[in-house]
Amino acid sequence: MRRVSLLVLLVGLAVRGQDVPVYTDAALAAQWENWSWGSTIDFAATDLRAGAAGSSISVSSGAYSALSVKYDGGLLGGYAGMKFDIAGSNPDLTISLSSTADGTTSPSIPLSALSTAVNATAFTTLLINFKDLPGTGTALPNGTWDRITFQSGGETTTAYHLDNVVIVQQIVVTPEILSAEPLAENIIAVTSQGAVDFTKIAVQLNGKSVRVSNSTSYVPVGSPSKLITYLTLASNFAPGALVITSPTLSINYTLPAAQSMSIDKTKSTPISPLIYGVNFPVSASYIQDLGVTISRWGGNAVTAYNPAGQFTNAGNDWYFENRVASPPDADAWMGWVGGAGSGSLLTVPALDWVAKDATSYSYPVSVYGNQSSHDPYNTNAGSGLYANGSYVTPTPSQTNAYTPWSVSQAVTWLQGLTHKPTLISIDNEIEITSNTHQDMHPNPMGYDEELARMLNYSLAIKTALPNTQIAMPSTCAWWYYWTSSIGYTDNAAHNNTDFIPWFLQQMAAAEKTHGKRLLDYLDLHYYFAPDVSANDAAAKALRLRMSRSLWVRIQCALEPADWSLNQL
Repeated sequence: MRRVSLLVLLVGLAVRGQDVPVYTDAALAAQWENWSWGSTIDFAATDLRAGAAGSSISVSSGAYSALSVKYDGGLLGGYAGMKFDIAGSNPDLTISLSSTADGTTSPSIPLSALSTAVNATAFTTLLINFKDLPGTGTALPNGTWDRITFQSGGETTTAYHLDNVVIVQQIVVTPEILSAEPLAENIIAVTSQGAVDFTKIAVQLNGKSVRVSNSTSYVPVGSPSKLITYLTLASNFAPGALVITSPTLSINYTLPAAQSMSIDKTKSTPISPLIYGVNFPVSASYIQDLGVTISRWGGNAVTAYNPAGQFTNAGNDWYFENRVASPPDADAWMGWVGGAGSGSLLTVPALDWVAKDATSYSYPVSVYGNQSSHDPYNTNAGSGLYANGSYVTPTPSQTNAYTPWSVSQAVTWLQGLTHKPTLISIDNEIEITSNTHQDMHPNPMGYDEELARMLNYSLAIKTALPNTQIAMPSTCAWWYYWTSSIGYTDNAAHNNTDFIPWFLQQMAAAEKTHGKRLLDYLDLHYYFAPDVSANDAAAKALRLRMSRSLWVRIQCALEPADWSLNQL
C-alpha cells in the first residue's frame, strides 16, 4: 500500500524526463554500488512493498549507521531532485549527498523536514528538490555529488523500508504566492514559486482597489526556486485596512498611522562592515545571499590543524581522532571565500603540537580499556573519559597523534600563502585546551602562559605580515572573561584583576615596549544560552533575536533567559 503525502513545502510537484533509477525491485539499479555501513539490509524484502508485486529495501541501521549508495554513471548535481517511497515509524533519519572525489557532504536533510506523517504500515512518497532543500530552502551547492546516504540518528536502531528511489531530471512546481508584505510608501514584496501570473494579484486599501503600476523581480542567490517581486502601487499607503489577494493567498494588514522622527546626520558612528561574519560558509551563493563580509576558519579542530598535511584533530568533540581537515586547504579556502566577496579570518594554531596524520588517535580502548563512549565507526577510539567522567590516565604521549609545531613554522606557512587572510586569530579558546584538547595540553592554562603564547605569535606574525590585523585572545564564553582554567587563585596571583582587563593592560604595555600595534581586535566568544537547535518556526525566530541579548535583558516569561548576559 502507498499513501502519497503533500511534498516539499506543501507544493504540488510532478516529475518527467530522463530519470535515473536507484532502486526498483530486488536490487540496486545498474551503476549503483552499496556503500552502506553498520546496517542490516535486504534489497529484496517482500514484507512491505509499494505495489501489488515486487519488493522493497528493508533497512535496520544502528546508531549513526546508514544505507549509502554510490553512483558510477556520472554526477548527480545536474539533476532536479530525488523521489522515493518510505515506510517506517517516523524513522530518525537524515539524508545527504556526498562526493567520493573530494569528501565533501551536502547539508543534511532531516526526514522530519520532508514529512512527519511517515508510518510503518504504508509507503509515503516524498521528493527532495535540489533547488529548494527541505529545512533550509537553499539550493544544493555545486559539487561532484555521486553518493546518497540515509543515516540513522544516535539514539536507537532505526528500521524502515524504501522503494522506487529515483533521481529525477525535472520538477514542475505548482505556481503559488508564498507571502506578500507592504514595504516603504507604496511597495508590496511578493515571494512566489513557479510561474505565477502576477496580474491575478489584487490590492485593496480601505475598501478601494489600488492599481499596480510597476514590478521588478529577482531570484535570491541561495534560493533559486523562489522569486521575489516588488510591486509598485499607483498610490501611497494610508492608515487602515490593506488586503492583498491572489488565487492561492489572501492576506490582511492593518496599517498604522505614520510616525515621524528626526535624525541628526552630523552625529554618526561608523559600523564595521566585518560584523556580518559566519564560520565556514557552505558555498559562494551562501556568502552572496547573506552578504557575508568575513568568513572564519575556526573552531576546536583548527587548534590541531597541520597545513603541511592538511590534517586536524577535533579533540573531545570527536574522540581525539586525527583526520583530513574539511575543507582541507586553508589557502584554497581563503581563495574561494575571497572570490565570493568575503574577507577571511584565519585561526593559527598556537599550542606546541598539530595532528601528524589522518589516522592516529590518543585513547585506544586496546590500551586504556573501556571508556565512557567510543567512536561508533572506530570502536577502538575512546572518549578519553572513564564512565564516571574522570580523565583517562596516564596522559598519552603527544607523539601518539601529534607532531611538534612552533612560531617559526606558523610564520613560514603564513608567508607562503597565496591568499592572505584579512584577520588572524591566535588559536581558538586556548584557555580551555586542558579540556577540549586534554591529550595535547593536559595542564590547565593560566594567565601567564596564555599571554606568552598570544604575544609570541602576534610579534612574529606582525613582523612577517605587518599589514595583517590580529584578533585575540579568542576567549571561550562568560567564565573566562573573568578568570582562567586554574581558577581564582590565578586572579589572586595577578593583583586580583579579572582576566580580560589584565590581558588588555599587558598588551598595551607590550605595544609600548615593541613600538607597534599587536592587538587589533579584542576577540571574545559568546554563546547564547537558550536552546535554538530545533528547526521549527519558533527556534528560527529566536535565533534571529538572540543577538539582542547582547544589549537587552531577556526577562519575558515566554522566552528562555540567557543567564550569562543577564548578569551584566
